[in-house]
Amino acid sequence: MIQKLIANIQKTNAPIVVGLDPMLNYIPKQVQEKAFKEYGETLEGAAEAIWQFNKAIVDETYDIIPAVKPQIAMYEQFGIPGLMAYKKTVDYCKEKGLVVIGDIKRGDIGSTSAAYATGHVGKVQVGSKKYAGFDVDFVTLNPYMGSDSINPFIEACKEEKRGMFVLVKTSNPSSGEFQDQLVNGRPLYELVGEKVAEWGEGFMGDSYSYVGAVVGATYPEMGKTLRKIMPKAYILVPGYGAQGGQGKDLVHFFNEDGLGAIVNSSRGIIAAYKQEKYAKFGEGKFCTGFQSSSGRYGSRYYRSIGSSKIRRRKYHGKSKMKSTILQQECIGTDIYSLWLDAPEIASQAKPGQFISVYSNDSGRVLPRPISICEIDREKWRSSHCIPYCRKGNC
Repeated sequence: MIQKLIANIQKTNAPIVVGLDPMLNYIPKQVQEKAFKEYGETLEGAAEAIWQFNKAIVDETYDIIPAVKPQIAMYEQFGIPGLMAYKKTVDYCKEKGLVVIGDIKRGDIGSTSAAYATGHVGKVQVGSKKYAGFDVDFVTLNPYMGSDSINPFIEACKEEKRGMFVLVKTSNPSSGEFQDQLVNGRPLYELVGEKVAEWGEGFMGDSYSYVGAVVGATYPEMGKTLRKIMPKAYILVPGYGAQGGQGKDLVHFFNEDGLGAIVNSSRGIIAAYKQEKYAKFGEGKFCTGFQSSSGRYGSRYYRSIGSSKIRRRKYHGKSKMKSTILQQECIGTDIYSLWLDAPEIASQAKPGQFISVYSNDSGRVLPRPISICEIDREKWRSSHCIPYCRKGNC
């Protein structure tokens, strides 16, 4: 499954996972009213509203994102109907070809952990037959109780070729109360990172492990350290956007091959219509900003995570702008920050978005999008992070 995640990321050129965490107040009134009309103001009505909302989001984004991450707690609060909506969401996303990360954060031991693993990524024996429960592709796990809580998941995942993301350094403000505590002179999160690398050594895909890590975008320097400790672990990066993580910080979580991390955005995408800058769409068009996928073949697309929204626009013909490199600085191993003389970009774009770069030397567009890290509107220039020695970008 790690190979499918990587393939989806490469296909979409978007290392983004959409968090399907629908609080009822995120759901537009017309969606709620329709569900309540059929099921009443009941748990069943709330679950139907959530399902219809999720379906609408997925229908408009499935071909421009690689993965989704439903947070199970948002569904559990509505009891059994909520869990049924969770299962319908998982199944629908998989039908659309998306990788599904079940954000369950389980962390028990023994038979309890084994049962959790069976229910979410494995199969349960019923008489002579086996059945998948929630059937997600990846899960998030809490390692506080040690290997006894992780090993049952590793066993189940090996059998079904599924994966996991283990909490290492989380994005919340109080994470340091435990995770930053020194153990023999080293912060606990580093020791957990080493354990993730160890677990992953015995469960590898082609180049990355099935055992990944959760590291918050709100702690970029720690992310840089953990990237070195866990070179073969895929990193799920929460905390971007609403929690304060910035686009320029994300470079630390990726490897030199341009892979190794996937960035989560939840409220910034599913509740984007509530933001003032998107108010013109209104609740009635809460998915309008995503736009439809008609005519996508032979078209070029514009993808944005900087505005915490994903959009796609079809270009009619080609549009080029010339730019000069004003300054370059090495900010990591074979990673350079380039300042471009680019008033067209500086006047329209936002940090976290991407541009396609056309090289006059090669006569083609570079194979990877280049991230925008900073905008200087006073000097009408923009800063970009580019892997200088990566194939196709030299």
